[in-house]
Amino acid sequence: MAAQGAPLSSDQSLVVHQDALDAACQAASLSVDQLLWQGGADVARAVALFGPGLVVLPMLGRVSGVDERKCLAYEAHPRRAARGGLMDRVDLESKFGQLDPARLSEELTGGRLGLEKRLQALSNEELREEVLAFQDWRTHANGRLKTLEKRAAWAFLGIQVGSATQEAIKKAFKRKALELHPDKGGDAERFQLLQEMKDLLVVPTNKELEEMDKEKAEKDEELKKAREQAKERKKKEEEDE
Repeated sequence: MAAQGAPLSSDQSLVVHQDALDAACQAASLSVDQLLWQGGADVARAVALFGPGLVVLPMLGRVSGVDERKCLAYEAHPRRAARGGLMDRVDLESKFGQLDPARLSEELTGGRLGLEKRLQALSNEELREEVLAFQDWRTHANGRLKTLEKRAAWAFLGIQVGSATQEAIKKAFKRKALELHPDKGGDAERFQLLQEMKDLLVVPTNKELEEMDKEKAEKDEELKKAREQAKERKKKEEEDE
């Protein structure tokens, strides 16, 4: 039996039950959430940008015997049917995104000239796939960044993540607002930041949602009337000329 954590030799094959593999990937994804909430700032930012593949691919690579310098690229991992293979590329893309961390890093560090050169070499179909891949990455990255924003909001309030009720959170925001309000000698930028963070943590009640909808409807009506009045004034000025 191979030593624990050692890569498989070329004459060994690995058979992994799909349910077990899915469970491992799911556990790794949960670990990614933990990194976003509790990891160091640099680690959390890296995971938010590159996604769970940044964490999972090196683990899969060690099991399959992939060179650690290449393990962040999907193409470096053997197919499921090959010796040591765990997942096909379509499985990797499904679980970790269409853009692997190695490719994304290359795109982000290539600069404008590198991007222009690459685009010129792509066919229309390849360009379409490229756009879809980046749209997929942006959607998932935005979700992870939202988690980081919530983490920052908890830290800004000085409350342990998930330890307070909605009522306690609202009270904490009120205390912080009194402290940071410009009229009380506070910092205007930090006060504005507090208002933005409030939207991340405070879940409005049904009554509050109804009031917000009503307020929005009233503002829309006022804006509509203002536009109509401006249109009438312009029309009258043209007639007077």
